Amino acid sequence: MKDRHRPPAGELIRIPGLYRRWELPEVLRGHRTYRIEKAGAHEDGTPLVALYTDAPGPAGTSAGSDA
Repeated sequence: MKDRHRPPAGELIRIPGLYRRWELPEVLRGHRTYRIEKAGAHEDGTPLVALYTDAPGPAGTSAGSDA
């Protein structure tokens, strides 16, 4: 798969926190660019990911609000 529309890493903002796979629908929004990176595992073994976006974060995070 080719990465045709990938913005430079300096343009992405980290969304605070680490997330489980099933939490992503609650965090991700349409019409935004995301980078998802592996971020280790929870103590119960569940894989965690870190999220970066080109827009302010979801409501309630320090990365901004979803207005």
